[in-house]
Amino acid sequence: MKKKNFKKAWDSINPDEAAKVRMLENINSKKRTLSPRANHRLIVLAAAVGVLVFATALAIFTKLDKPTDSGLLNFAESDFLPESNTDWDESWGDPSVRQLSSDEKQELFGDLDVTGTAVFKSSDNTLATFEGVCSNTKILLNSSGSADLNTESTILNDVSVKAAYKISGDDISYATEFEKNGYVYSLTTSGSLFESKTLEDEITEITDELTAMGTPQVLDNRFTDILGFSGYYMLTEKTTPSFYLWRYYTNDGVCIAELTGYSAQEPAAYVADLDGDGITELICNAVYGDGAQRVVVFRNNNGVIERGTVKGDYLISDIVAFDPDTQTFTVNGVASELNFVYSEFIPVED
Repeated sequence: MKKKNFKKAWDSINPDEAAKVRMLENINSKKRTLSPRANHRLIVLAAAVGVLVFATALAIFTKLDKPTDSGLLNFAESDFLPESNTDWDESWGDPSVRQLSSDEKQELFGDLDVTGTAVFKSSDNTLATFEGVCSNTKILLNSSGSADLNTESTILNDVSVKAAYKISGDDISYATEFEKNGYVYSLTTSGSLFESKTLEDEITEITDELTAMGTPQVLDNRFTDILGFSGYYMLTEKTTPSFYLWRYYTNDGVCIAELTGYSAQEPAAYVADLDGDGITELICNAVYGDGAQRVVVFRNNNGVIERGTVKGDYLISDIVAFDPDTQTFTVNGVASELNFVYSEFIPVED
């Protein structure tokens, strides 16, 4: 019964004044008193709020404390992190900017999913710098300069790595730097403090993979003016035990020649302008699976790359080759005139 209705009913029986006062006091006291169940709910709510506050404080403390102890890398707090900055040397010639081919990516970054832009020196077609990303981590390769982080180094995969972090308000940034294969590698990533563990794990994993890789062929095996192109060559696969396949690529990543042989060190290939048209040919002393040694010539015929093979009756034991010293073709060491049959070159599909 509501308070007004109860009071009206009470008045109708004309109680004495003292009883009326006691009745009103009883009604008001019951209105202000919480039931045991309500008290229990308030206690549970207060406890939940306390746990949330404690967990938040603990999380922040953990995020701030974790960067100094990474396991693989020792991240030290720093007020400076590296920036993307490359001073172009005039001796490098004009910069040649392009995307890396799939083979170049594989050589430089292995199985890491890296995207970005490379800048090559026109003077020798070597890589000058690369800027890209892998997930949330930025990657910079620079052929000049040195690692600038002013922190202690950690040895990772026999490479000296500097690692640092920087906190700005509610955000945190990580960086690693190391020198390998004549290049300075600079990695950076950033995000909120609550993402710090994820960011730290990611940049550590990428740094670990990059320092564990060998020397990429694309950094060394560059060529200039072969078949009218500049680019790089690389060992792409071992088809059978000890039998190798080399490929020549333009700077745009187009395969213009394939060489075969039993050497994994370097292809037995030579460059000469055989027909005097001003465009050099690529000549390869190839060794086939049956042991036959033959010479193969790649030429640029008005923009079409052609592959030429020797026509003639030769024994498997006959050595048909190109002598780079005399710039002549030979059969079993004797200078000979050779007839070549040419057809359009079509690379073997990957």
